Amino acid sequence: MLNFQAFLGFVNGSVDKVPLSGGAYHEWTNLISEAEQDVFNSDCACFLSAHGLDSLSEAEAMLFQIPYDGTKSKITKINAGVYPNSISAKQAEGYKQLSIPVRQDFEENQNINAETQAHGATRTDVYFRPGAFDKITIEHEALHSLTGKSDSDLASQLGWDGSDSPSVFISKALRDNRCDKRTAGKKKK
Repeated sequence: MLNFQAFLGFVNGSVDKVPLSGGAYHEWTNLISEAEQDVFNSDCACFLSAHGLDSLSEAEAMLFQIPYDGTKSKITKINAGVYPNSISAKQAEGYKQLSIPVRQDFEENQNINAETQAHGATRTDVYFRPGAFDKITIEHEALHSLTGKSDSDLASQLGWDGSDSPSVFISKALRDNRCDKRTAGKKKK
């Protein structure tokens, strides 16, 4: 049976999502088409495989990304599913920080370049800060879509040693393993 309240919440939430547009959307389409190929270079593929992930699943997660403008989207973080899949929806209802709109999170945290729908069965929505993302950002967010994990849990899976913030570590690990390059080559130390 259809839960009418849930349906209305879904419809209302969809209206409050603002698609990435203009130059930012054009930039995203260019970057994602490259990133979907870059994750198959042998350095990146080996890195992902060594940490229980694979290039094909990573590329598929990018393929299914739906890009939104995080600076304009009024949907609340809880309705957007911008929290780890390890937290139940019931639990999430008690988290005050999830009741704010996505755009407020971007306004209050200028260091946020992207946030991903990491909760739910169809983790496809990604909220970007226009002009502040690159291939690594897209790949990083796709890993959240793929795994449903928080930055801390994902960073731990990738071998995080605590030297950087979890988010910085994830992006640095992807960059150091050439996940933003078409071909394998000399890795950074």
